Amino acid sequence: MFCSIGSLDFDSRSVVFAGCIALRQSDLALLVRLENGATHWFPLKQIRQGSEVRQVGHRGKLMVSRWIAEQKNLVAISLNHEIPVGQDRKK
Repeated sequence: MFCSIGSLDFDSRSVVFAGCIALRQSDLALLVRLENGATHWFPLKQIRQGSEVRQVGHRGKLMVSRWIAEQKNLVAISLNHEIPVGQDRKK
């Protein structure tokens, strides 16, 4: 399940995804598998403090900047509510 933006109430500039695992790491980025199975490279500088996923093998919630989530088309904006793509608004 994806968590909504700011669901952990850190700030509105962050997006949190649950059920993630870090697969690989370079000097500048971390390859993460999201709960839906999609994989994305996230620049280390875009991973927020408080993220449970920070190094290879880490599992849990990934907190990234809203900007990088938008660049990767992982956030949809609808009716003034921002939700990660794939999230059911009824939940």
